[in-house]
Amino acid sequence: MKGKKKSKGATQGEKRIDLGKLVISWPLEDILNENLFIDKVGKISSTFSCAESYLKSFEVPLMEEVRADMSAGLNSLSSQPSITMHSIKHLKKSVEYTYKIGMPVRSAKDYIPIFGDVIIISDIRAKRISDLTNNGRSFNIALVTAVMHGGTPWQCCYIYASKQVEFAGYNRGTRNTKPFYGLYLSNMTTYSRIWSCLDYKSRQTDQNLIKKVIYGSLVARTNDAPSSDVGEITRIDTMSYLASSNLNQSQTTAVLNCVSEMQHQNRNPVSLIWGPPGTGKTKTTTSLLWLMLESGHRTLTCAPTNTAVKEVASRLLKLVKQNSSDGNLALGDILIFGNKNRLCLDHDMEEIFLDYRVEELLKCFSPRSGWKHHLSSMAEFLQSCHSLYATSLGTARQRRKMSFTKFLRTRFDILHKEFATCFRIFLRHVSRSCLSEADSSSINRLLALLNEFKNIIQRKEVDGRIRDIFLPDQIDFGSSTTKNGTNYKREAFRCKSDSIAIINSLKRSLKLPITSEMVRVKYFCLKNSCLIFCTPSSSFKMYKVKKAKPFKLLVIDEAAQLKECESLIPLQLRGLKHAVLVGDECQLPALVKSKVSADALFGRSLFERLSSLGHEKNLLNVQYRMHPCISMFPNISFYENKLLNGPNVIQKEHEREYLPGKLFGPYSFIDIGAGIEDFDDASYSRKNMVEVAVVVQILESLKKECLTQKKEVSVGVICPYSAQVVAIQDKVLRIFDKGPVAVRISSVDGFQGSEEDIIILSTVRSNHSGSVGFIADSQRTNVALTRARYCLWMVGDAVTLSKSGSIWGELVKDAKARHCFFRAKKDKVLSKAIFSCLGKIGKLNSVAKNDSVHHPMKKKSKSKHSQATDLCGRFGQLNFEVNVDGSGSKLRDDENTTKGLRKKNKRKFFYRKVDQKLHISKEVDNSAIDTPSTSLVENIDSDFIVEFESLKVDAGSDSSASSAPKES
Repeated sequence: MKGKKKSKGATQGEKRIDLGKLVISWPLEDILNENLFIDKVGKISSTFSCAESYLKSFEVPLMEEVRADMSAGLNSLSSQPSITMHSIKHLKKSVEYTYKIGMPVRSAKDYIPIFGDVIIISDIRAKRISDLTNNGRSFNIALVTAVMHGGTPWQCCYIYASKQVEFAGYNRGTRNTKPFYGLYLSNMTTYSRIWSCLDYKSRQTDQNLIKKVIYGSLVARTNDAPSSDVGEITRIDTMSYLASSNLNQSQTTAVLNCVSEMQHQNRNPVSLIWGPPGTGKTKTTTSLLWLMLESGHRTLTCAPTNTAVKEVASRLLKLVKQNSSDGNLALGDILIFGNKNRLCLDHDMEEIFLDYRVEELLKCFSPRSGWKHHLSSMAEFLQSCHSLYATSLGTARQRRKMSFTKFLRTRFDILHKEFATCFRIFLRHVSRSCLSEADSSSINRLLALLNEFKNIIQRKEVDGRIRDIFLPDQIDFGSSTTKNGTNYKREAFRCKSDSIAIINSLKRSLKLPITSEMVRVKYFCLKNSCLIFCTPSSSFKMYKVKKAKPFKLLVIDEAAQLKECESLIPLQLRGLKHAVLVGDECQLPALVKSKVSADALFGRSLFERLSSLGHEKNLLNVQYRMHPCISMFPNISFYENKLLNGPNVIQKEHEREYLPGKLFGPYSFIDIGAGIEDFDDASYSRKNMVEVAVVVQILESLKKECLTQKKEVSVGVICPYSAQVVAIQDKVLRIFDKGPVAVRISSVDGFQGSEEDIIILSTVRSNHSGSVGFIADSQRTNVALTRARYCLWMVGDAVTLSKSGSIWGELVKDAKARHCFFRAKKDKVLSKAIFSCLGKIGKLNSVAKNDSVHHPMKKKSKSKHSQATDLCGRFGQLNFEVNVDGSGSKLRDDENTTKGLRKKNKRKFFYRKVDQKLHISKEVDNSAIDTPSTSLVENIDSDFIVEFESLKVDAGSDSSASSAPKES
């Protein structure tokens, strides 16, 4: 296969293959083949013999991850974005086929391909893979290499494909008679950047730091006392700042140890800050960054997502503003770049955004209207105002004569406004490395002098009397004294003379660009900013910035969520000496789509690997988020009881009562008992409608109570399964769009890094076997349990969770031991919600045509009874066994249910659990027949009697039951 052959060459180091060109050459069968690389992917080691073997260990797992990503796109074609293409032009024929494609863009919501997108080009809008392959249909897999954004509704992109585009209606360059489509599969940008950085022979990367990580001994400190040695950081009083920044002892120790290790080359090249939930990771990180900013140490800060990047950058910006001594903030040393739409920057953050800064500085760097032009224009005006006035009269003889004073005021007002705007932008957006303290002081002094001059010439008493300050030989200072004794002529002359002197000085000293090219201004910003924020993938752009001052420090926030191979992008930037990784390996790691790659530890972070090798970690040991009742179980289970509760969470003010009763205290497990686990319509994810009903009822009670008490509260509803998220959203969002209860519903992964006043956790799983699937993962459990500030209410099936043999069994046991375990049936409101939900589920299951699950036909036997089993309902799989009347044949679990039931279509039955057996009574006949109870029956409490209509089953059906879908 092509994929196999090329992947082999890629790992032998013969000639580096472009990853994008490689993946578009894979045939569909290779992309969909889960075992394509299984024999080539080896488990990534924790230690390595050399840098080359270290880098190469990630190559094949990376290719497998790309394959899995593309396979996922192919398997969900119906939901993938697409674009209609109306023209195609062949540009160059070589190994690849390069094309220019025209696309109409009708609205902002339309999908527009971006650089690195892998798309399928076809003459139909395919909904499934078979649509692409039926009847010998032609299609191409292509890579988007560029996108041209025009001012018209038409835009174009450039692609290359592995074969020639051949479609009916394609007429080589002009508009096609028949449109064709581009369907998004995945984006290769991050993968390609990682691939580039895995090239051991690459000339653009600097592998000195990673060699130190591989070869260097992991030096352990001899004691936990904070180091007072901060090396060359002497511009500020470090200890004084840290003392005034409200850092606790562990946070202060972490910052000082990182600074000390950064200054000593013989110590660890990487520092780890271990920050469990709520311990102030971001506060500690921003304090370290502020020290780097004040000392002029060039630092790159990365985080796995744009949201995380924005969070740490916004906190740093807030800290800078708090420590600013005046209103004129110098932000030129702070820069953030990335996808503007994903960053979602507010006005304050926009000032440090690269694109915004480039737009602002372009105004000041322009050859015709930039800083040099403003300096020259102002100097000329102040030196030659009289002659300029005379010239203006000579060109306006037909107009009414303008007085000199009016000319002076009018012209200076225009010049001063433009001049002040330009140089205020400089002071705010140019880095200190390009604008010395002397130059900054001169500009501030010049702006003050010009403003003073403006105020003087606006006075009424200067009318007709100030002209002679521009004619030095005719100045008469004696006749220009005001009532308060100030000589306005002397003051104006001083302002003018001093301004001219400063302007001439700035002309000589300022070394700033004079250009109207956006790219040059962008590189100017990237080369000179002291603190830069971006994602690790975006940091690849820094390789293209030539002759830049090297970074001294790399800080990776949320480092435990970042694949080690992705962290290699910023780790190999030229000149980098030290890295600080901030994270918590006890929370969720990076997402890996391929099981083969996941088993090879492709998703493991550098933080986790170094931690597993015994690397010293600076633990932040005080948590300020959770009520002590909430933090107790995670502290014991995940953090070896090393965490302390902050003074804020042990105060009485942190005790909140939102609903009456012990069930709604700060920490409680609410046992549903009657939960019914089911798959969604796509059979990919799970849901539990009984838990949905309970969660919705709790939210409704909260809303009612908050309206009564006039309180506001933020609530997070966490579900491990996307189907449960959707099910709750459908019920809740219409009710809680406004009001005192702000509700956010998301998956566990979506809540990492967030917190809310109340967290309601729906565990979903409810079955006889105790199977809990991927929610058994302790890292995912840790995240779910540590998002709440005041109240954590867990909703689930205690029996299922206890049988799971996972951390959830320990949690149920802990809740019982702490008297925080409650049965929903004992709460009238919740029991009513459960009863109502079960009744609805029963009625929905009564219509067999909505489910279409049948069993193979079986020959009729002489038995007087029939046994119906495994009648699946879309809203809950109702498994039961029953003897109907005295007629019909007895069936096994996998047999057809029509025999013996078809004559009873309009009968009703009552299901009731009595002494672990299910009694089913016909509505007319009171006789009951005992049958063995099933998993569903065991979950239905004896207090509930649910009425179900007997199923109407098509007697002619002979289709077999579908197998249970795999867990998402």
